[in-house]
Amino acid sequence: MSEPVNDLWGDLAVESTPADVLHEQADALGQKTKNLLEGLLHTDIDKQNVRVRFAVRAPTLEYQTTLFEVKYTVLMPYPCQIEEHLTVEECQDIDMGGEILATKNKRKRLTQAKDDTELRQRVKDALQSDNVRKMVSGLLSAIRNS
Repeated sequence: MSEPVNDLWGDLAVESTPADVLHEQADALGQKTKNLLEGLLHTDIDKQNVRVRFAVRAPTLEYQTTLFEVKYTVLMPYPCQIEEHLTVEECQDIDMGGEILATKNKRKRLTQAKDDTELRQRVKDALQSDNVRKMVSGLLSAIRNS
């Protein structure tokens, strides 16, 4: 009979990652809209870096748009970087901090979240922004009228 292994590891906690937070919100969108709209996650892992894009999809309209991306490392998920995809109107109304990057067709606000709590607040702010609410409302109206 073998002797029991002397475990020196102690408790190993599994903390949530930014991807877990986004999965929750993708699921919540489907539940709130009775799956008329879907939250989609596109995850890319390159060695130790993770990039998760959060998109809203309206399957019946064949429409999809990315709202934001979260980037972090596998070994240290926090702090993480958030890139919000913005409209021209949002760029004019911004007073929320962060760096604005602009190219011909794309504008992004870059911010960071030091921990899970801060990430959840930033995601909440993005999802409850006027433009996202208008987009969701417009998509739901278009689906109901199609």
